[in-house]
Amino acid sequence: MEKISKHMEDHHKIIDALFEGFENEVGGEREKVVEVFERFKWELQKHIFLEEKAIFSFCQKCYIGEDKVTDIAADMVKTHDEILEKLNDLENELILEDDFDVSELKDLLLKHEKEEDSKLYPVLDERLDSLHKKIVIKKVKEFPIKGPKH
Repeated sequence: MEKISKHMEDHHKIIDALFEGFENEVGGEREKVVEVFERFKWELQKHIFLEEKAIFSFCQKCYIGEDKVTDIAADMVKTHDEILEKLNDLENELILEDDFDVSELKDLLLKHEKEEDSKLYPVLDERLDSLHKKIVIKKVKEFPIKGPKH
């Protein structure tokens, strides 16, 4: 049986590669920086949408002891909000051509991915029945994110 965690870890690797591409362009030609940022932003927004609409909705069906996994998912949604806020701040700085620092966003993304990959997705793989797992994986496959252009 396919694992949700494998698909989402693959998504995280793509997001990380897109961010790295953006990070490497910082300080370079403005048009290229904006282009790479917009690509990263779009794919990250799609990824967050997928997690919240296609995956987190199934968390209510899973428990860790007495605790619903929805509590973990709720924390993840709060972090998504922080990530999106930092993304918007960064976009505003790009528009204004201000100096900007990407390290806060990078740290937040990496910490968040690590929590999802270690706390949330393995639990869903373990606790969701095969029908609901198939539904989640089908949605993930229908909503792919695209990595950096080669």
